[in-house]
Amino acid sequence: NCIGFTSEAYAVCSHVCAYVSGELGKKYMLTDYEQEILYYASLLHDIGRGMQYTENVSHHEAGAELAKEILKALDPIMKKVPCPSIKVLIHKSRQMGITTLFLKLEQFFMTKTKNLNALHVMPTEEECDELKDRKLIPLLQGTHPELMADMTSTANYVDFNTFEGNILDNRLRYMPSGTRGSGHGRTIHLLIEDEYAKYPDPFTLESGILPAMSGNTARIVLFTAKGMNHAYDLSKEAQRDDNSWVYIFLPWYIMDEYEAEPYGKYVTMEGLSDYDYFLFSEFKKAGIPADRWLRKAAWYDTVWREDAKRDWKYMFENYPTIAEESFRASGSPIFDAIKVNEWRERDFKRVDVFTSNGLTDFRYVDD
Repeated sequence: NCIGFTSEAYAVCSHVCAYVSGELGKKYMLTDYEQEILYYASLLHDIGRGMQYTENVSHHEAGAELAKEILKALDPIMKKVPCPSIKVLIHKSRQMGITTLFLKLEQFFMTKTKNLNALHVMPTEEECDELKDRKLIPLLQGTHPELMADMTSTANYVDFNTFEGNILDNRLRYMPSGTRGSGHGRTIHLLIEDEYAKYPDPFTLESGILPAMSGNTARIVLFTAKGMNHAYDLSKEAQRDDNSWVYIFLPWYIMDEYEAEPYGKYVTMEGLSDYDYFLFSEFKKAGIPADRWLRKAAWYDTVWREDAKRDWKYMFENYPTIAEESFRASGSPIFDAIKVNEWRERDFKRVDVFTSNGLTDFRYVDD
C-alpha cells in the first residue's frame, strides 16, 4: 500500500513518510543522510499516487521524474541556509499532473518549515477557483486528521498555523495573474507561476513581486507552450549557459500510459513517416525500451488523427517531443524579444546620411 494514502480522498500524507523512514532508519541504523533519501523516496511515491487519482497518470513515474529535482533545489530554503534566489522553469506537455504535484509539495513545505509565504498564480479567476475546489481542498481533506497542520482558510489563502505544538506561521495564497498590487504585504518566499504561457500580462504581475525576491526565495514557472510569446522568451533565456535558471523539459513520451496497441503501419512496418522515425530516434536517446516504441508512436498517431484532427500545431504545443517544436507552429517573431532587450542596454553610435556626386553614403558620426 502507498504510505500515507487514504483512498477516500485520493491524497497522501508526507508525515507518514517521515515517520516510516525514521523508524526504518533506527532499525537499520541509517545515517541522517540515508534517512533523508528514504524519506524523499517515500514522499515521491505518494505524490505520484495522488497524481494517479487526481490526474489519471501512472504514479510510479509521475512524481519521481520531477519532484526529486524540486526537493533538491529547495532544500536550502527549507533548512534556512543562506542561498541565492532559486529559479526553475518547467516546460511540460499536457495532462501530466504537474499542478497537483506542486500543490502536494506546497503542503509538504508548509508543514516542514516556519515563516514561509507561498504564492500560487493561475491565469484566470476561474482557473484559480478550480485549483482550490478540485485539487487543493481534496488533497488537504485526504490527509489523516492527526497528521494535518492546524489551518484556517479564506477565499484566496490557507494559513498553516501550528503542527504538533510547533508554531508555523505559514501562508499559501493563490490568485489569478491579473491581480494588481500582488507584491505588497508579506514577502513571497515561494512563487509558483502556473500555466505561465496563458498569462495576458505577466510583466505587470512580476514587477510587483520579483523585486522583493532575492536570497532564500524560489520562483518556479510551469507552462505548456501557447505560441511564441513571453513563455517562449523565458524558455530561451533559461536555456542560456550564463544564467541561474534550472530548465526542465518534460516530453509527452515519459508517461507510461501514453501508449496504444499498434495497428496498421505500426504492425506491418510499411509506410512509416519521417516523423515516426524521428520519434524512434528520440525514444532511443531517452532510453525507452525498443519494445515500447511502436506502442508510443501508435498512441501519438491516434491523438494526432482523432483529438488534434491532424493539426500539427495542436500536437507540437500540447504534446511536444522536443522543446523546440512546441513553438514552431506559430512561426518565429521578426525580432527575438531577448535580443531586443539586450540591445536596449547597449550604447550605439549615431549614423547619418551623406550625399556626394549623386551617391548616398551612411557613416558613423559623433554626437
